[in-house]
Amino acid sequence: FFFQAEDGIRDYKVTGVQTCALPIYEGTATPMVSPVPPSPQPLVPALDQLTPPLPHLTLPPGERLGGESVRLRVRVPFHPNRLYIKVWMLDSQTRQLVSEPQLIQHLFPNGQGELEGSLSLVVPLGCLEAEVEAIAVDLQTQRESHKASQRFGITLAPDQDTA
Repeated sequence: FFFQAEDGIRDYKVTGVQTCALPIYEGTATPMVSPVPPSPQPLVPALDQLTPPLPHLTLPPGERLGGESVRLRVRVPFHPNRLYIKVWMLDSQTRQLVSEPQLIQHLFPNGQGELEGSLSLVVPLGCLEAEVEAIAVDLQTQRESHKASQRFGITLAPDQDTA
């Protein structure tokens, strides 16, 4: 549509009606809105996106004889969700599992910003070297940490055979 209007300023050289092209819309006008910038991502990931921390494995120093019990101490940095630790042992030479996986489900604060638990393991017979491996698992999300491992040598008793 065009709207005809008379210009309010007249000049002696101008005669007639001035024409102005003004668009006329039937709908309601949309207000001009500047684009909203996306909200920044939170600096701290959501609890369900946190990867559990890497466990730290500690075996007591000293000689390890096949068939004897040894106490494994496991520490993990504090994590807001509840964790458990899955631990297993391998023969370092054959890479075969020498003990079934065990769980440490009760981790307690140690006063240094970490959670700590322990487990008794039996040093395998017939191995010269073994490897303890562990992962931390978030109980809520079932997310797993990277694997931690610690190798240790085994002293054979005089009556043990390595075959």
